[in-house]
Amino acid sequence: MPTAPRATLLLTRPMPDSRRIAAMLPDWPVVIAPILRIEPVPHDAAALHAAPGLVFTSGHAVASAGPGRGRLALCVGSRTGDLARAAGFDVREGDGFAESLLPVCDSLDAALAIQNATAEQLREGSDATLRQLQHALERNK
Repeated sequence: MPTAPRATLLLTRPMPDSRRIAAMLPDWPVVIAPILRIEPVPHDAAALHAAPGLVFTSGHAVASAGPGRGRLALCVGSRTGDLARAAGFDVREGDGFAESLLPVCDSLDAALAIQNATAEQLREGSDATLRQLQHALERNK
């Protein structure tokens, strides 16, 4: 039986990040179209150095924070946590938002796999996908 087409993932993060994500999902069709570029901006390095702890919502921020020196770092996910740990921070990790979206992708895939779906089946699949997306967004406010 032929495999149903998968939804295409549009990766808009900077090129190196998009390539890394695409490599982690080899079975998914992807379009890499970066719409942003990460560039350091002037900031108060002394305030970061003096802070007893930091919250990192992106691994890109870790390089600008200076040495961790055992300070607390709350990190959005494991990749950011790994980078902060390597910089010397005492890391606490969240579950990462991208990981929360995988069930949404699976639900969308399942809906696309139904050949000759009725309007009711499409509605049920859409509702399930929407519920999973809302759950992922709620968990990651």
